[in-house]
Amino acid sequence: MVRIAREYLAAVTLAVAASAGLTASGGAARSQFHVVTNGFTSWVAIPDSTGGFDGYGFAQENWYLRGKQGLGGMMSTLVPGDGVVLRGRLRRLPEREDGDPTRLWEIAADTAAVARMKRWLERNYDHARRFAWDSTAGAWVLETVPASEPARPGWTFHPSELDYTVWWNCHNYVLRALREAGVVGAAHGHLVLRAHDLSEILTERFGEPVPVARINERR
Repeated sequence: MVRIAREYLAAVTLAVAASAGLTASGGAARSQFHVVTNGFTSWVAIPDSTGGFDGYGFAQENWYLRGKQGLGGMMSTLVPGDGVVLRGRLRRLPEREDGDPTRLWEIAADTAAVARMKRWLERNYDHARRFAWDSTAGAWVLETVPASEPARPGWTFHPSELDYTVWWNCHNYVLRALREAGVVGAAHGHLVLRAHDLSEILTERFGEPVPVARINERR
C-alpha cells in the first residue's frame, strides 16, 4: 500500500509538472512520441530535429550480449543483473519481418513532459562507454567513446545504472518512461512481465496501434 501511494503521488506530481510550457493561445505545447513492441521487447522512439528518431530500449547484458539465454538465462533474471541501454539514432523505425509483428502506438503529451521523459532516459546510461564487437575475442567488449566522435547512426549499446530483473525489464522501463511523460499513472500497473501486458495498457490508454509504415511516411 505504501508503494502504491508513492506511485500515485509521483504520477500526480508529474501531471502537475507537465502543465508548464504553455503556447501563446494558452494551451500546453504538444509533442508526439512512440512506443514500439517487437515480439517480446518494447522500446521508446522520440522524433528528433533531423527527421529521424531517438530510440531507447533496455535489456539484460548477459542475455543480450553474452549469449546466456535459454532456461538458465531466464532463471538469472530472478536476481538483479547488469542492464544495458539500447540507444538508437534512426532514420526510420524498423519493422520486424518475421515472428511476432511490430506494433506501434502514437502518443501525444505536453512538450515539456516529453522533454522530461527524455532527460530521464538519457540519465540512465553511460554516455562515455559503449559495447563494441571484438572479432578477435569473439565477444562484446567495453570501449571508451571518443569525445570528438559524432553520434553513430543505428543502435549502440551502453552500460546502464539500472539493474535488470524479471521484475524490472524492458516493459517496466518503458512504463516508467511513460510515467515521466505524465501519460500514465499508478493505476496502469506496477508489474509488466510481457510485451502483451504492456500492449494491453497501451491499447486501453491510447487506442489501437498504428502501422509503422504510416509513421515512417511522415518523416
